[in-house]
Amino acid sequence: MNIVHVVENLAIGGLERLVVSLAAWQRQRGHMVHIICLFDAGGLAEQAREAGIAVTAINKQTNK
Repeated sequence: MNIVHVVENLAIGGLERLVVSLAAWQRQRGHMVHIICLFDAGGLAEQAREAGIAVTAINKQTNK
């Protein structure tokens, strides 16, 4: 199964850790997992990549 998680970023925080842990668990069970970050990738992106999870940062600009 292909699974995509969409988050604002993977900055170090509770929700972000949960997403990386869930994605790693899904990958271990044979799923294709990708995390899309709407803004920058953040500090946990490297941990996700080391677990074999694709991480893409869109670098969306905010309207200020």
